[in-house]
Amino acid sequence: GSGIITTAMPMSHSGYLKLYQLRQPRLDVDYDVIMLDEAQDTNPAIQDIVMRQQCAKIIVGDRHQAIYSFIGAEDALGSVCASRTLTLTRSFRFGFRIASIANALLSYFTTERRTLIGLGQTPGIVLGLFDSTVAKNSYDEDRWWVWRKEQRRCPPKEKGTDYHQESYAVLSRTNATLFHVACALMRCHQSFLMIGGVDSYKFEDILDTARVCLGRHKDVVNPFLMRFESGTVLKRYADATNDSEILSRLKVIQHCGGAEEVVRITKKLLLRAKAQESSLEPRQRGGADIAFLGTVHKAKGLEFDNVVLADDYFSELMDVRFQSDVRHSKRGVVDEFNMIYVGVTRAKRRLRIGKSLKRFLLGSGMLTHID
Repeated sequence: GSGIITTAMPMSHSGYLKLYQLRQPRLDVDYDVIMLDEAQDTNPAIQDIVMRQQCAKIIVGDRHQAIYSFIGAEDALGSVCASRTLTLTRSFRFGFRIASIANALLSYFTTERRTLIGLGQTPGIVLGLFDSTVAKNSYDEDRWWVWRKEQRRCPPKEKGTDYHQESYAVLSRTNATLFHVACALMRCHQSFLMIGGVDSYKFEDILDTARVCLGRHKDVVNPFLMRFESGTVLKRYADATNDSEILSRLKVIQHCGGAEEVVRITKKLLLRAKAQESSLEPRQRGGADIAFLGTVHKAKGLEFDNVVLADDYFSELMDVRFQSDVRHSKRGVVDEFNMIYVGVTRAKRRLRIGKSLKRFLLGSGMLTHID
């Protein structure tokens, strides 16, 4: 009828990918070989497109790095009937000590029987594990995100050259943890960069949530958050729907001194982060005294000389039900384990682990695999 209003609706990337898949494209007309990388996190549409082709196909992936089931990704490695299977067990990224942490996790939680061999240039250092001077006195556990300059110096590669400074990365599970870390680093004047850019972390949503709590609706940008009259109504909705994102933001606001303080500090944080992004060229970032902040999802496929793992990953690693769910690759649960594995294997030279992972390695007896 005349009362119906029709407006344009933007299509997501997933939408036109699905339309492309339904056309059943013939890629094998132009290509003799197609390689599908990151096959452990492939969505069904891409998997269908690739597997339909009549040419040779190479499927590459690591099932222990599958961390995207929450957006519908599936592990194509398990559904492919391969004519030949080759394994890559050697890594030149890290040395044997960091590889041993990864092997301890895999051997305890999964059915994996192949051993990851670390062939990096140095054996690697795992801080926070061993009873040594390095482990005991290297950092303050209450300010775990700080890594002192003198501990991140790399010996000169050639005679007559100076030691050079290495950057470090703080990798977390949640954006809320990164917000806390970024605020703390900003207060102590430590330079930092958000992996993938600060805009991708939705800190503006924390800002808008604080504005809702203060009743400043005219300043709220997020159209969904505009619907809520107050922080109390928003909290009631988040509790009723178990919305973990909103609950996480409300917790950040509570821990950071209230909504007024969060509005002030978030504005400052966004300005600082964007200024640092524009002032540092990519080639300047590797050797600078700088902290890279990111979630494991953002750091996937990257590597860093020094890595600090936050302690916001799944903490009850000794839980029997969790262990069983991981071993049986239960959807969603196995991602929680894989995020720890991915975080550990981002480090090249030095790795600092959180209290929960340290407690598991010591309490489970898996430390014998690492010594």
